[in-house]
Amino acid sequence: MTRIDHALLSYPAGAERLKAVVLDWAGTTVDFGSVAPARTMQHLFSSRGIELCEQESRRHMGLPKKEHIRGILSLPRIREAWAQKYGSAPADADVDQMYAAFIPLQFACLMDYSAVIPGVAEAVAGLKARGLKIGSTTGYTREMLDMLLDSAAREGYVPDCSLTPGEVGEGRPHPFMMFECAKRLGVYPMAAIAKVGDTPADIREGLNAGSWSIGVAGTGNAIGLTQAEYDSLLQTEKEERLVRARRELAEAGAHYVIDSVAQLGPVLDEIDARLHATGNSNALDRLLFTPGPLTTSASVKSAMQHDAGSRDREFIQTVRSIRTRLLAIGGASAGESGYECVLMQGSGTFAIESVISSAIPRDGNLLVLVNGAYGRRIAQMARIHGIATETLEAAENETISPAAVANRLSASQDITHVAVVHCETTTGILNPIEGIGAAIHRAGAVCIVDAMSSFGAIPIHLESAHIDFLISSANKCIEGVPGFGFVLARHSCLMKAKGNARTLSLDLHAQWAGLESDGQFRFTPPTHALLAFRQALDELEAEGGPCGRMARYQRNHQTLMRGAARLDLEAYLRPEDQSCIITTFRYPSDPGFEFTRFYEALSDRGFIIYPGKLTTEPCFRIGTIGRLNPDDIASLLEAMRSVLEEMGAGMHQIA
Repeated sequence: MTRIDHALLSYPAGAERLKAVVLDWAGTTVDFGSVAPARTMQHLFSSRGIELCEQESRRHMGLPKKEHIRGILSLPRIREAWAQKYGSAPADADVDQMYAAFIPLQFACLMDYSAVIPGVAEAVAGLKARGLKIGSTTGYTREMLDMLLDSAAREGYVPDCSLTPGEVGEGRPHPFMMFECAKRLGVYPMAAIAKVGDTPADIREGLNAGSWSIGVAGTGNAIGLTQAEYDSLLQTEKEERLVRARRELAEAGAHYVIDSVAQLGPVLDEIDARLHATGNSNALDRLLFTPGPLTTSASVKSAMQHDAGSRDREFIQTVRSIRTRLLAIGGASAGESGYECVLMQGSGTFAIESVISSAIPRDGNLLVLVNGAYGRRIAQMARIHGIATETLEAAENETISPAAVANRLSASQDITHVAVVHCETTTGILNPIEGIGAAIHRAGAVCIVDAMSSFGAIPIHLESAHIDFLISSANKCIEGVPGFGFVLARHSCLMKAKGNARTLSLDLHAQWAGLESDGQFRFTPPTHALLAFRQALDELEAEGGPCGRMARYQRNHQTLMRGAARLDLEAYLRPEDQSCIITTFRYPSDPGFEFTRFYEALSDRGFIIYPGKLTTEPCFRIGTIGRLNPDDIASLLEAMRSVLEEMGAGMHQIA
């Protein structure tokens, strides 16, 4: 079950829970692949001497059929071909004639592609059992829809109401069919309705109505294959097509994207949770404004609703794919001249300790660059393993200087390895790893980067930054769940780690060798976390990779900083040193402020923030990563304003 929770848009509000779901027809509930209208358009245009490719026949799918024809005729290639054949560009009269010819062609093949998509009848029965009313909208005419209604009823799918464009005056993307559905179902407000469909026109219909919009990628128009054709695809090709289809619907504005209606239930659960959280401070799933674990999508969570055998061929392929995709995010590939990806069970700290305890030989010397608690933790674990360790320290509100690193390495030429934290989440400061990596490279030392809170959102090119070992975790910017970390290691450096390990379970080279030999972990793998992570990688790709994800995190951070300024909250770092990952704020100077009370009151309202970790002064932290958008940040800020007022810590307004 692979789905995308698209969190870049505003969420509908004003309802306590969902009351109705409005479903599309072809490609969503019947006609797997939305084949009937595509084939009819191809036959129609072929009868006029113009051959449509698959993409041209499907580009305007979801619109009323006359508008679908008009849209095809407006395509530059089709418009030119028409003019060459008929001596002039297509006009309204041509559209009318084509539409008149379309009707009998569509009737002729409609029943050939009328089968209810597997899982739909059962899913709709489940929706009705939870008290939801079921509406439907379409681009078909009433006569066509009546044929589909009769056929679908025989297979167990019966919506409570159905609308066509001719009954309301305008079809998609106008919202009028949605409004009429709400009226006939007796449901309001529109935020209590979820629209489900397989085309961008469906998505816009829902958005224009002020409802939730859920895209269907796998069974619909974007892939455009019959079920037999879809099932015959190789798994890799199927995944590639799904990613493209999900992206198309996400870019149209879908709040969520699923692969089939059969997967609708968990998404509706999350929508209900969001609506519940809007008006009920005791909602179970609070939003996490932390650096990880963090708020994850419904689709990532539901990916864990399956059991997987650790020695199963499909699971081993999943692990192999994850390793390859992680290298690609770092701009690297596997091989003797490249990098290797090693997955390590446990938290991110386990993966860091795996590198520290395996990569540094008995006669090695480690320099740790420290400007926060996580740099100090690396030094601590190295000393526990008996590794000769030095530190180069900067103030917690100062970045590590590449020049200072170069000077230290010049003065201490016995240093063999250097470790640095990229985004030091003690404060949110971002250290310049490219400059630091260059200084380490010039000195001939090995560069170890803790990119726990940056990898996946801040673009990092391993080779360009001279990184030999990069460590991160599943539950950070890639937005998976806790359970494992991963190491991207330069092949030549990883080979030198053989025999260095000071532990059995954290032996980095042995872990890699096991994964390479048979694709399996040496010890029990976190199967469910890995299934969730595969989905998280799909969602990262659909969002545009690290650059796209960072753009959302930057918008979150900008929203936070504007609101914090209106609350008179003072950021600990200078803006030029601040990342968009997590921000540290000094306690308000007002004597009425008490952090424990502040934290608990926000938690009661559904928001979890992070305590401070500075050694010098009291502070708290707010993360802006995870499945959050600017609206979520704005909601947190309003809650903060309300709590500060209750505490008597000043009257604050957020404009």
